[in-house]
Amino acid sequence: MLQNPLFLFFLVSLVSLPLIFSEARELNVAGEWTPIQNIDDPHVKEIAEFAVSEYIHHKKAMFKLVKVIGGKTQLASGMKYRLLLLVDEMMTMMYYEAVVWEKADGSKSLISFVKG
Repeated sequence: MLQNPLFLFFLVSLVSLPLIFSEARELNVAGEWTPIQNIDDPHVKEIAEFAVSEYIHHKKAMFKLVKVIGGKTQLASGMKYRLLLLVDEMMTMMYYEAVVWEKADGSKSLISFVKG
């Protein structure tokens, strides 16, 4: 039975799966949210401005981005950004969480924009 190459391949594969998945977790693969190291990165601010602009466009809200407070990214056929934003809402400072998906082709979609 151990002579069968297919059985041997199956056995080696089964034993090595936990090793493969533990390495994948360390490499921040698709699905895992990881903190943004440089919240002042101009691209992060561009994503935040896009989120506020899209929300204003669809909800006819009177908002202005004040600052990106924090955020995380997730690899997902491009990159998803989950940002905590400080927004000036008609002279009142409010926190919002925005999720933006920046696709591999560079296009962006606002997934959600909720009070945080």
